[in-house]
Amino acid sequence: MAAGIEIDGPSPDALSGKRPRGHASVARGASDAGSGRSKRAAMRLPWLLAAGAALGAADDGAPRAQTRGTERNPPAWPAAVRVVAPAQCADIGAADAGAALLLLPGAYDCSIALPARSTAAGLGIARDAVRLKRCVGDAASSAENLRIDGDWRGPLSVRRVHVDGDLAASSFMADSNITGGVRLGAARAFAARSSQLQSSRSIEVDAKGWFASSKRDPAPISGGSINVVLAGVAGGPNATVPRGAAPGVAYVTTDAPRVLDKPYIVRDGPDFFLIKPKPRLATTGCCASEVERIPFQNVYVARPERPEDVREKLLRGLHVVLTPGIYELEDGLELNHAGQVLLGVGEVIVRAPSDGEPACRVRGPAAVVAGLIIEGARYPRGDTALIRWEGADGLLADVSVNVAGDANAKTGVSIKADNVVLDRVAVSREPPGHLDVGISIDGAHVHAYAISVKHVEQDGVRWRGEDGRAFGINVDLPRDAAADFQNGGYVGFAIGDFVKRHGARGVAVYASFESDVRVRTAVRRSASPNVTLASVASVYTEGRGAIASVVNGDGAAVGPAGNAVARWP
Repeated sequence: MAAGIEIDGPSPDALSGKRPRGHASVARGASDAGSGRSKRAAMRLPWLLAAGAALGAADDGAPRAQTRGTERNPPAWPAAVRVVAPAQCADIGAADAGAALLLLPGAYDCSIALPARSTAAGLGIARDAVRLKRCVGDAASSAENLRIDGDWRGPLSVRRVHVDGDLAASSFMADSNITGGVRLGAARAFAARSSQLQSSRSIEVDAKGWFASSKRDPAPISGGSINVVLAGVAGGPNATVPRGAAPGVAYVTTDAPRVLDKPYIVRDGPDFFLIKPKPRLATTGCCASEVERIPFQNVYVARPERPEDVREKLLRGLHVVLTPGIYELEDGLELNHAGQVLLGVGEVIVRAPSDGEPACRVRGPAAVVAGLIIEGARYPRGDTALIRWEGADGLLADVSVNVAGDANAKTGVSIKADNVVLDRVAVSREPPGHLDVGISIDGAHVHAYAISVKHVEQDGVRWRGEDGRAFGINVDLPRDAAADFQNGGYVGFAIGDFVKRHGARGVAVYASFESDVRVRTAVRRSASPNVTLASVASVYTEGRGAIASVVNGDGAAVGPAGNAVARWP
């Protein structure tokens, strides 16, 4: 992809399999549906003609035509993206909430408080090229490709960071090096992948004691970590939590069997490049070394005021970086080309189209979707998945799917391809919104790290593909669950009855029911001996009702009249 851009077919609609543009559809504003589509069709005509001339008879099996990327490099960043030099250090905290902060190499020797919901990323080719000395980041969403000199209250997600001290407050860490400890505080769950811990104390469960302490949590749970999972982390504590330690802490150390790292942006001289790490197998420790370097001539920098351009650029084969803002879609985004990247920086919200199409559909192999918030729209539930993944060997990373208000969807994320990696993916429903299944996985050899599902109306995670591996699954059962949830036999984590091989490590299912719902089990699994689970917990937090068992009828019940936490095995 670095050398050129593939154009796969004669038109976007031929590529996508969508209806021709002239067909009727449900629009957000019914009064201007027809005129709006006509105008957009006219705007598309010039590039469609050019594409046709370049391709000729592109469907006859001959090699497909290529065209070089023509995007600007360096790009014209909008105001919501701040490219900051060390001398502008004081300006970082003045950025708007949700901004994207791109930090040029050098030492930032001032006190910084990252804005709320922002993302901060170093542009250095080497991770240590951007050094922050006094920085508070816990209001931010993520930080990447940075070195922190000293203890750090980091954001929810950190990737490719080197903390020369203790890291506190984060809930996810990947490809990082921590010379001190990891202080989890009141975080309910923590997952780390492919990282290096260098302190003998390594992991602190809560503010009162280190991981190996004998401190017991109160009932009901009011703080402290429940689910701590390390996958491919070198230097961390070994073995699982002893029985005398805090109940309910699910904790494992193991290698990360298949890893795909999130792409990131660097600057080399005046030019910007999108760095796409290559897959790694059976990894322990930090960090990715083999990468693909994509010049921004092949990357379209999108703005929320022109959401229709995003779909067209993707259909042409370009990579796309979404800058902060809300993207109101009339047609879903499609990635049909091999190796394509769709990357959000800052707070990027993509609202699903109102005709029931997925907000994002991936068909191309080795594609990446990362750094987005997907919001559901108002439409009949049908068989809609807000993210539908059909291309093998892809990566879904740092993506949230939210359904609230009058929005409806059948499934949050549907994975129907093999060898896909999910790396920090969250799906949530807020009543009165409707969402049946959080994440549905039908592909084989799918790997999932740090998955969160909240309050969906049926199974939180439904896994029917073979040879899957899961590390750090956290599911909140619906607060408003009623008799239909209980009678339907729905659970937090469901491994299909016919699945023969699966491995899950660190699974926690939480209950806070508003009514007297009694769920039979937190996790349901097939009877195959090659389906293995370790460090599983069901957790009562507040409210009424109960979870009667942990796995397939085994394990203690949790509820207001009994245990706060039950562990299995």
